Amino acid sequence: MAGQLAKLIELARLPNVVVQVLPLSAAGHQGLTGSFTILGYPWRDEDDIAFIPHVAGAVKTRNPEELELRERTFAAIRDVALDPDGSAELLDDLCRDLRRNGWS
Repeated sequence: MAGQLAKLIELARLPNVVVQVLPLSAAGHQGLTGSFTILGYPWRDEDDIAFIPHVAGAVKTRNPEELELRERTFAAIRDVALDPDGSAELLDDLCRDLRRNGWS
């Protein structure tokens, strides 16, 4: 686990990566409604795509209303998550604690 966190911390330092941790204190956040992925291609002239997994597979949609709902949900989750610096600090602390307790 410590090795995985160390790798995540390393990747979070890349200029094109943002890592934000959603703390347990953010109970009741909108992310509890289910997972989703939004794919956007700023270099291509295509609409964004939302992937919404469910028990029988996943739905892929370019529906503007569905995309807007997922974008609002993502923004709400991001708003209650720790900022990138706070997230990095938490991950560093967790990694140190794990290593101190013998986890590699």
